[in-house]
Amino acid sequence: MIKGGVFMLELKNINISYNQKECIKNGHFIAYPHQITGIYGESGTGKSSLLYMIGMLSHHPCDYYYNQQLLCLNDEEKNAFRKNHISLITQ
Repeated sequence: MIKGGVFMLELKNINISYNQKECIKNGHFIAYPHQITGIYGESGTGKSSLLYMIGMLSHHPCDYYYNQQLLCLNDEEKNAFRKNHISLITQ
């Protein structure tokens, strides 16, 4: 597990479809250190699905980086990572 350093979360190669509609294709998300990051948009554009991906609650594949290091975690490691590093506030 990664410890210390400046927090930065980055997801690459995000692909989200909803009701056979492609909402996000090859998307890229970055949460910078010491900033509040908001996600907004119209209904059905993939906001909740993106939040689930950020929170490691989704099974959609993407490249997940923490402190510029690619994470490849099993389910148990994801649970520990969520517990120690991720907080989400939903609507």
